[in-house]
Amino acid sequence: MRDLGPKVTDYRLVSLPTSDRLIALDTVKNAERRAECPGIPTVDVVIASLTVSKGREAEFGIAFSSSYATTRSGLLIPKYLAHDQKPGDKIVDDSGGERTMRVCTGNNTTNAEDLLGKTPDVDPEALYGVDDTSSCLALLQQRRVDAVYSDVLVLKGFMNQLPGTKLSSYNTHVGATIDEYAMATSNQDCGLLRAVNRALEATRDHTAADFEKLIRELPSEHQPPDKSPASRTGCP
Repeated sequence: MRDLGPKVTDYRLVSLPTSDRLIALDTVKNAERRAECPGIPTVDVVIASLTVSKGREAEFGIAFSSSYATTRSGLLIPKYLAHDQKPGDKIVDDSGGERTMRVCTGNNTTNAEDLLGKTPDVDPEALYGVDDTSSCLALLQQRRVDAVYSDVLVLKGFMNQLPGTKLSSYNTHVGATIDEYAMATSNQDCGLLRAVNRALEATRDHTAADFEKLIRELPSEHQPPDKSPASRTGCP
């Protein structure tokens, strides 16, 4: 951790479900939420696959670091389903009957907001929200859901663990939203945010190479376009 500055002598990594990551940040706006959720620990930085969003900055009182990767949302489905399958479609179940495809996504994520925004007329019973997006993989394996909606970089990891899956062509149209990954701190802790940015800059070449390799393993239609990472130099 020396990249964060000479005053940093130790640190503690905290594993949290997807839905709790931003609430855990030590911000003024989160103080009341944490009083209602005493089981959620307090953290200073969120580092894992966090999508940049202006709405999140306002809601949680956070500031994002410079971005370190680009991604887009996608739909992971079993290989036996049609390639153009999308949320709201009807599929044939094991009994031969027809029902709406069941889609799993993480609670309190930009993916959940995006999915609800794009599928306002879909039966709510067909949308499964879980506190940790990784739980969707087990539900898909158990055939309790038919698809997982998340970032394609996350879904690539799921595909490696569940070979009988593929990415549908959903959300690959021209003009589809491209997202950025960044880290987050309190918007009152500008010194820490600048230290995080310095650490990101020091490791950017190595990090970029890792993400580039992962992206190139995706089908071409799901690869986000090349884009220079956005630089964020301080708190709002």
